[in-house]
Parts: sequence; C-alpha cells; structure tokens
Amino acid sequence: MRALLKPVIARELGVVLLKPGSELMPMFISGRVLVESQPASMASFETGRVPDLRQPLAANPALRPFFLHEKVITAAGGLAGLEYWLLRHGGGTCQYQHSNYHYHELTTMRHEPGAILLCGHCDNRLREQYTERLAELARQNVIDWVLDIARVALALDKARELSLAELCWWAVRAGVTDALPESVAPRCHCACRRRNKRTARARSYRRYRPPASSPTRPARYLQHLQHLQALHQPLSQLWACLWIQNHRRP
Repeated sequence: MRALLKPVIARELGVVLLKPGSELMPMFISGRVLVESQPASMASFETGRVPDLRQPLAANPALRPFFLHEKVITAAGGLAGLEYWLLRHGGGTCQYQHSNYHYHELTTMRHEPGAILLCGHCDNRLREQYTERLAELARQNVIDWVLDIARVALALDKARELSLAELCWWAVRAGVTDALPESVAPRCHCACRRRNKRTARARSYRRYRPPASSPTRPARYLQHLQHLQALHQPLSQLWACLWIQNHRRP
C-alpha cells in the first residue's frame, strides 16, 4: 500500500511525526516502511491513501482474479515454473514462520492455488494440509511470480514497480486479455491508450473500430479487450525502440 502523508518535523528532537489515520495504520504494523519524496506526478493527489491506479499491482484486490486465473498461470509457465521460481528467487528461507525448527534444505509444496517454499521439516509437517493461511501464502507467491515473469518478458528492471499499462501489454503478448476483470479492463485500456499516443502510430490506433461483440459478454467489456489486442503492433514498435535505447553501447 502507498500513501501520501504530510510530516510534522520536530527539528530539535530529530523526529518526524506522521498521522496516517486508522485506514493506513496497518502499513506500520508489519515492520519497516519505505519512505520516498512525493513524485511530481502525484502533486495533485490529496493527502492520504494513494488511488488504486497508482498502488502496487500486487496489492490491488481487483487484479487478484487475473493473477490467479488458470490461463494466466499457464501463460507464465505453469505450476512447475512457479516452483522453479520459488527455489531460485523465493528468498532462500522457509516461508512457514510458525515453526521453532527449520531444516537447511528447501523444497516446494503445491497448495491451492499455487505453491509454497518450505524446508524439509515443515514440508513433512504441512503436506496434505489445507488452511487459509497457507492458501493466502500460495496466492501471494503466484502474484509475485506472475509480476516477475511479466517484468522479465518486457525486459524491465526488477527493482521497479510494474505499471498497469505494462501488465496489460504483457497480457496482450501472452494472449490472456480475456482474463482481465471487467472492473479493470477499462482502466487498462485507458492506460495503454495514453502510452500508445506517444508513438508515431497513434493515428492508426484511433481509427481502429472493434468488431461486433458476442452476446455472452457485455459489449463495453469486449470493446476494451478488442482495443487491447489492437495495441500489439504499435506498442511492439515502442518497446523495440526503448530496448534499443537502453542497450545501445555508449
């Protein structure tokens, strides 16, 4: 979760005071928090919780059905790919923190809807069990994994947050735009359209007219999906230019 807060500075004490309110208080319960200056793009935002569109995608509840969709998991590499990613990039420690003992060797345990990184001791203890705590841990692993796969596919720095437009572009490339929730598709379409206007082929995109919609889906939802699919060619040119600029030798 991200928030814009106005600090009160006590210079004599070397202390900065923040008043987050009850809605934002959970941000300070889990441990350390990231503090950074307000970006110029957020200057018009009100003090408090940052709008959902600018929140980290992993924390956006509206995108959870997309991340956990079977087609998205398959496009990202399947559960076998998730298990490999956990062993390579899962942090190198057992994810089950409610044990007094952890074996030094790590393995993965599949648990709906994904998988969990466990030590050998916790794997023997938890295998064949199902709890909501383990399910939430598996969900978060799937979300982090899909975001990382999308970041790698778009040749983006792993240290940066993925934007909604970038996630939608990955969905277009992976052929999973139909998994986008109806509440997210319009915002995704608008975000991609703003990015597409910066390219030289924006005029051809504006002339695009989607075909008639299927009666099994709301017409507006299908229209947004058709627009996303129409972005494939113009955005491929944009990403190619950006990649060449970033990797051009000095």
